[in-house]
Amino acid sequence: MKELTKRERQIMEVFWHAGEPLSISDAHNLASDISKNTIAAVIKKLFQNELLKIDSVGYSGTVLTRKYLPTVSEEAFVAREMSQESLSNLVANFIDSSPDLASLGELEDMINKRKSQLEEGGD
Repeated sequence: MKELTKRERQIMEVFWHAGEPLSISDAHNLASDISKNTIAAVIKKLFQNELLKIDSVGYSGTVLTRKYLPTVSEEAFVAREMSQESLSNLVANFIDSSPDLASLGELEDMINKRKSQLEEGGD
């Protein structure tokens, strides 16, 4: 997977944290320190690289506009960027520094669920 530029990552973070489909204007309202033209160019590139998809088309005032959604969650994207060793070290660090049993129990439940899926031949 190709690494994101600083600007691409900024725009993806806007979409990841918005929690809803955004138009170029919506994204600009949330990242007003970036010019609207830059946002439009970056969204086009992210769409071409299949990190954003068109969710819907509608009107913004009198202008027809597309609303975009990320195709991958921030967590999944970061996990794909990391090596298996780095990811394992991150989990190990979380386990070592976990402040309570509840957090470790949640992690254990997720591991057991995934083990069951793999044992059943699931992906």
